Amino acid sequence: IREVGGTPVSTLDELWEVFSATPDGASLPIRYSSIHESWREQMGVVKMDHKWFPFRRCDRDDTQRFWACTDGDARESTEVFEARTASLEADGPDPVSKVSQSMVMVDYDIPHRAEGVYGSSFRGAGVVVDTDRGLVITDRDTVPVALGDCQMTFGASVRIPCRVEFIHPLHNFSVISYRPESIGETAIQAARLADSSPAPGDTVWQVGLSSRFQTVWRETRVARVEALNLPRPSPPQFRDINLESIRLDESTPSVGGMVINEDGEMQALWASFRSDSGGESSTFFRGLPVEFLEVVLNPMLRGEQPSYRILGLEMATVSLADAQDMGLPQEDSSAFEKADPERKQVLSVSRLIAGSQASELFEGGDLLLSVNGERVTRFSELEALAQSETLEIEILRNGERKPLSVETLPAGGLGIERVLTWQGALLHAPHFELAAQRALTPEGVYISFYSYGSPASKYGLRATRRIVEVDGKPTLSLDAFLESLDGKTSGDSIRIKTLALDNQVHVSTLKLDHHYWPTRNYRLTEGQWAVQPLSSDPDTR
Repeated sequence: IREVGGTPVSTLDELWEVFSATPDGASLPIRYSSIHESWREQMGVVKMDHKWFPFRRCDRDDTQRFWACTDGDARESTEVFEARTASLEADGPDPVSKVSQSMVMVDYDIPHRAEGVYGSSFRGAGVVVDTDRGLVITDRDTVPVALGDCQMTFGASVRIPCRVEFIHPLHNFSVISYRPESIGETAIQAARLADSSPAPGDTVWQVGLSSRFQTVWRETRVARVEALNLPRPSPPQFRDINLESIRLDESTPSVGGMVINEDGEMQALWASFRSDSGGESSTFFRGLPVEFLEVVLNPMLRGEQPSYRILGLEMATVSLADAQDMGLPQEDSSAFEKADPERKQVLSVSRLIAGSQASELFEGGDLLLSVNGERVTRFSELEALAQSETLEIEILRNGERKPLSVETLPAGGLGIERVLTWQGALLHAPHFELAAQRALTPEGVYISFYSYGSPASKYGLRATRRIVEVDGKPTLSLDAFLESLDGKTSGDSIRIKTLALDNQVHVSTLKLDHHYWPTRNYRLTEGQWAVQPLSSDPDTR
């Protein structure tokens, strides 16, 4: 590093002075040379982030055991709000021109990989659905979890911060927001939601953004509307379930967007899906029908907080022919065929979500004969009914009818809302995917990530395990875990019992090092992540 913010630097002391004088959130241009480029000078820009990555300096002291470390005195942000305006113009054929001013580019950076997320930097398209509240919908391959820093770019010229409003627990979309006053007179328009999604054979327009912020489109047809069946990922992370996705005959390359009808109404979110199987992953695009979007979006468009509920079951579709082989009576088969002559299918239970009442009442392979007296053949129909607190469901199990009354489960829209960085490990409560994919109850402290060279790495605390005991004391929550560490200082050893995903027991002894690996406690409060102190004891803070 040769120059920072226009100030020449040749020593660490000079670099420390520049960092100490730079407020949080400010961008610093840095001129540097790389030995791998024959010392060719290059330029870069670094945005100061003292919240997630505080800076400190350590000086060797041969009279003491540890180097003498000093935390940086980070200055608070002095950023002054200033509205900026981007030039957006209608583009493309008539249906496309109605939505070409409704798309933005979304960048999402994840400082700590919580909830099994596989990357740290994401980019994709967002669709503006409300200009008064600044609501934007995007896929979960762009905003996968709530822990991250969000930015939104309008017309390739105005970039502003955004915040996460809702992360859908089951389906591949997130809702984020921006401050409408921050984009000045930018001619952004809200996309209108269609009354229904397209059917196979319908003519539609696929509209999206290219990686260079250009509007791209293609007139095409719907090839199929089919149940999405993704493999169970490892480690446990988001995987869409109970969804009928839209496949198009042809599509134009983009980073996301929407599927619209001739009137320019959004019939589906054109979303990037990730498939992870056996360590190999791939991404592909499908349409996420509007029926699944509006369950969450409609309350938000009315200014209400969505109270989304789930049944607690992962479902599959079974053809009527296969269902009859499983004991479905002819009269029921005829009734299902009449109710949905196009699909001719029945919904079947394929996996139970731990912690729900449904997991105690249902069994894998159960066929749903009726829900609240209705013949239900589509995931979207079941999801709409599941927004009630109680459902009356009749199932077929081993050839016998059985009525069940089941309470649905409220599902939060932000996922994990507290994380700890402790001894080089990232810890949080078990996330939803553990219950949905591994049938594990939300108990213990989940290890989501660890840094190489840290005590966690050295003493065998591996990601995907759950800490359930410290020195023989149960630690079924983060608070219980922290209480078990009261009075422990650097150099003390503790015995930790963990459970793997298959509930295999592992016991290890860890030697604490708070000097180089201090504990930090992050909480999501009113849409913003912030560091909160844990203790007055400087050795365990």
